[in-house]
Amino acid sequence: MNEEKGILIPLSLPESFYNDLQQIKEASSSWAKMILEGFEYHLQNSCPLVKDRNPEKNKEKFRNNYQFRNTSVYIVPSVYKKIEAAFPEYKLNTVFLNLLYFYCQKCSPEYNHSYFSDALFEKEYKYNRDDYLNAYHYCLLKVKDTVLTQRDYDKVRLSNHPSLYNIRKRFKSFSNFITEMTSSLND
Repeated sequence: MNEEKGILIPLSLPESFYNDLQQIKEASSSWAKMILEGFEYHLQNSCPLVKDRNPEKNKEKFRNNYQFRNTSVYIVPSVYKKIEAAFPEYKLNTVFLNLLYFYCQKCSPEYNHSYFSDALFEKEYKYNRDDYLNAYHYCLLKVKDTVLTQRDYDKVRLSNHPSLYNIRKRFKSFSNFITEMTSSLND
């Protein structure tokens, strides 16, 4: 008899999602069983995974809407290795959250949770082109110069404007940002 001992994995999930899971799960279901069933559902239906939720804007609103609860789950090593191999580019917590979400959808096909809505996340918590354009225009007016430098931008930008990090992440460089924003203003 070769019984595998479980690996204890920490898990952080939105409190409201945790409460939903408690209502949806069957009495005999363990966290590990729900994750495994979610994994099987994903394999059968090729459901896309939701990426990490790192808000760029409205961070306080995000924290208020999604207060997190920490827990842990025991996973059999063989199952853990299968899941890890299937999603090498994702953080383990993100994978487990998605698999638990898929479990909920398997049990209740109409189930939805706002945390897993890409459209809502993009709209509420990510900067869009208008946000960048407004920040550029505001800073350009504040500097009162024809050229906006990184240093000037960082000095005069408002706290709700994209940071230099966000600009470099989106446009690859501050120069590209300036070029795109200048052409947008001229259009």
